Amino acid sequence: MCGAGSITPDTEHLKPKHTTMVKRPAEEALESSSASPASKKARVQDAPDQDLPPPPPPPLPPPAEDPERKTNGHVNGASSGATFARHDGPAEDVDLEDDEEGPAVGPRKAAPDERYSDLYLDTISRKNMDFDFEKLCSITLSNINVYACLVCGKYFSGRGTKTPAYFHALEVGHHVYINMETKKVYVLPEGYEVKSKSLDDIKVVVDPRFTPEEVKAFDRRREPSWDLLSRKYIPGFVGLNNIKANDYLNVVVQALSHVPPLRNFFMLEDLSSRPQLVQRFSTLVRKIWNPRAFKNHVSPHELLQEIGLRSSKKFFLTEQADPVEFLSWFLNHLHLALGGSKTKPRSSLVQQIFQGMLRIESQGITARANAGDRLRFEDAAIKSQTTPFTILTLDLPPAPLFQDDAGKNIIPQVPLTTILQKYNGVTGQEKLNTRMRYRLIHPLPPYLIMHIKRFQPNKFLQSQRNPTIVTFSPRALDFSPYVEPNPQLHPTGEPIAYDLVANVTYEGVKVRDDSVEGEAERKVWKVQVREGGDSQQWWEMQDLFVDKVNADLLATKESYIMNSPTFKQCDVTYIPIFLGGVMQACGNIPPINIKNKGEWINIERLPMRALCAVTTLHPDKLSDCFGAMYQAFWVDRKSISKPEVWTAALNEVLGESEGKKIVEMSSGAEAKKILKENTDLALAEGAFGLPWFVATNAGGAKEGFWGFDHLGQVVDHLGINRKEQAFRAML
Repeated sequence: MCGAGSITPDTEHLKPKHTTMVKRPAEEALESSSASPASKKARVQDAPDQDLPPPPPPPLPPPAEDPERKTNGHVNGASSGATFARHDGPAEDVDLEDDEEGPAVGPRKAAPDERYSDLYLDTISRKNMDFDFEKLCSITLSNINVYACLVCGKYFSGRGTKTPAYFHALEVGHHVYINMETKKVYVLPEGYEVKSKSLDDIKVVVDPRFTPEEVKAFDRRREPSWDLLSRKYIPGFVGLNNIKANDYLNVVVQALSHVPPLRNFFMLEDLSSRPQLVQRFSTLVRKIWNPRAFKNHVSPHELLQEIGLRSSKKFFLTEQADPVEFLSWFLNHLHLALGGSKTKPRSSLVQQIFQGMLRIESQGITARANAGDRLRFEDAAIKSQTTPFTILTLDLPPAPLFQDDAGKNIIPQVPLTTILQKYNGVTGQEKLNTRMRYRLIHPLPPYLIMHIKRFQPNKFLQSQRNPTIVTFSPRALDFSPYVEPNPQLHPTGEPIAYDLVANVTYEGVKVRDDSVEGEAERKVWKVQVREGGDSQQWWEMQDLFVDKVNADLLATKESYIMNSPTFKQCDVTYIPIFLGGVMQACGNIPPINIKNKGEWINIERLPMRALCAVTTLHPDKLSDCFGAMYQAFWVDRKSISKPEVWTAALNEVLGESEGKKIVEMSSGAEAKKILKENTDLALAEGAFGLPWFVATNAGGAKEGFWGFDHLGQVVDHLGINRKEQAFRAML
């Protein structure tokens, strides 16, 4: 039984029969025989393909037949229909193929013709490349031998004649591929490697590599870079993509990537033999500090997938988690992945950087009755133990339920040094029937992680937030009062100073909620990091947004009105409304229609629908968008009613891609509906013009105020401490 490319002996067919058969010479090619049946599984039509190489030269004429060498269609024991070719490529490029036939193609080349060495390189599209996502074939979901198409950016496995990458090259006409493991570039379907210096920038983006001199230079100088769209960014201070709800991971990664010893280790060491968790975190850190990136942000998708797998989806991209819980889990698993021990302290680089020792003293408290039948407390024996720590937990004092005697102090403030008294070895904390005391032990780790515990479990809510403001200085925090003296390791009385490197902050953004519990809060996590070296410049990063921040405002939440010290004690929410609808509904005459007044009024109006779109997509950036528009109109003297002007103002705050989404949404029905609902709400609360303030004090009393000249009355109603005397109390 003969087929195109194989000969299978069949004993039944070898029996003598009354038929005549003509024997084809063994050296004759199967394809040249007209009697050979066509393949039943042909995948490529017989139409000529311009991308295929030229056909092979015709076969040489067969030699003279030698009866002694002919043996039932075989020559020297080899099948006449089979062709064996040596594969000289690397081992990782060998593809396992099935028994089905592939398309009829010519021989694959090991190197291109010198005249065509740059063939197809002009089809490469760098703007379509995104190497941040997990390296899986888009067809088979295999992670073995993955190639990226440099034309469309998709991932395919293999480059053999029966692989998804090969068929993608034939069907779509995309011919240039890069191996995501070896960084070698190939042209398919020909199969030869391209060695061109013009592709080095792509290899750097796939897997950035640095020398020790380059890493040291990051802390000495901070030179800006530009991406493919000419957007300026500072390496190391780039945004991380929030795919859905992974902002808790973004802030932790940003903070850890600015710890110099940890950063330098993951940027310089060869971790190819380590587990995937270490490799993917190393790749992400190197991409954050890459000065030759194609875009000014990075996606942590690869690391997220590995973390979700290792944590059994406890930490995943679809559900928000607590950054402290994730940081503890992540550091522990990095420690184990780097070969650390579960019992031996400081057995890995992670513990050498962050782990310290803590002495814990505990006393049991017992109640006994004396002769007068009165209860008295007697302390039992003191038990002492030493334990390692990675994160120091700081407890906040309970928030006051009522105002103080002055009626001014609504949100308390406490210095960081006050809550650090927990570790002075004297202050006790009672837990059930035990009194606990804590004391740090020399030597302290090079970097300390402190967690200010703001959330407490509540019987009625999932957790209750303590809004106490912790004040601190980012420079030279002295830890010597909280460390047990040890003259052999540190001179007694000498300070132990720490500088702040990173600060993760929480912000609650109110969202619309029609439930009986009232308005719910959406958690927003931000991180503030300091530039290296002697620079005192701080950067605040929230997902893709990266802005400079004043060091004096690190412990406060910044908003447009909150820049005033008086209103820093309040939660301020902006609500855009339609002024014309308010004026018409309450019968008020618009100022522009008043005689002798209209000519003094500029008819410029803020794009309220666009601001409504901002409240939906980026509610935490609404005040910044207000500020950008006011800057454009009042300072730059631009016509804010023109779409190109307010669009540019939004782009400054949100970026071009997010600004485009705002523009699209502002012209739709959803933004119009939100604006109408806001206007109806303002009317229901008594508004008859703008600006209209609805102030609710600590006692729950709500009152409306109109006009900026009534801000003094707003302050008095709220009962907050008026630190600025410029407000007029009454008209």
